[in-house]
Amino acid sequence: MSDNMSYTLHFGADSQAAITLDDDATITMDLKDGSQRSIIAIPAHLAAPYAEHFAHRTDLLRARDFLAEIDNQGGVPTPALIQGGGAMSVVCQALWLSALGSTMKCFQWSKRRTELDPATVFGTDPTARAAFDLLMKLRNKYVLHDENDWMQAVPYAIVGDADHATVSEIGCVVLEGTDTAHIGQLRTVVDAACDWITREIDTRTEGIRTDLQSRDYTDLVEMPPPPGIQTPHTGSIGYRRR
Repeated sequence: MSDNMSYTLHFGADSQAAITLDDDATITMDLKDGSQRSIIAIPAHLAAPYAEHFAHRTDLLRARDFLAEIDNQGGVPTPALIQGGGAMSVVCQALWLSALGSTMKCFQWSKRRTELDPATVFGTDPTARAAFDLLMKLRNKYVLHDENDWMQAVPYAIVGDADHATVSEIGCVVLEGTDTAHIGQLRTVVDAACDWITREIDTRTEGIRTDLQSRDYTDLVEMPPPPGIQTPHTGSIGYRRR
């Protein structure tokens, strides 16, 4: 394990399970009280979508935290034509863009987890769906790709009069748009998505409980334990996780 690496566990503080980081940088699970109860892996066909939903919720809760921190930083400023800076502090800009990215990550195609379907998540809520569609376009056409007019660059040169026919300045004006209303719209999207994913997790939790409790006890306790989690490292960045 690299001395530069640290790991964050998003894990219920009241859980009966304990997490251990082994010497080979593998995370394993055990029981806190050391009792004879068993900790088992959830069957794969139930575990895969369950894990995906928890990953989505982690990203959405992170986005919610970023948006809340904007308030802690003084909130959204009054819109204005700004020169030599931006409508938001660097910290608030970073929080806003990070919240947008963390949210839209859940709705983007991925080789490893199934993206959320906006039609399912937002259902008949026209306000949340309209905000989502707008912000996804903003993300795709401006934040991650330079395609629309929300960033424009105009080169110029200044030439002296006839008596001073020199080029005294060459530069470029770069204009970027910032609509602070987008922050409130993203809150609407994140809140709706968090509510949906939490309901889905609750439903799947009860489905898993029903499946496991329907099994013979002997078979249940003989099921394998959860697999160890091999911690990420620099060499794993370019590879799809298993």
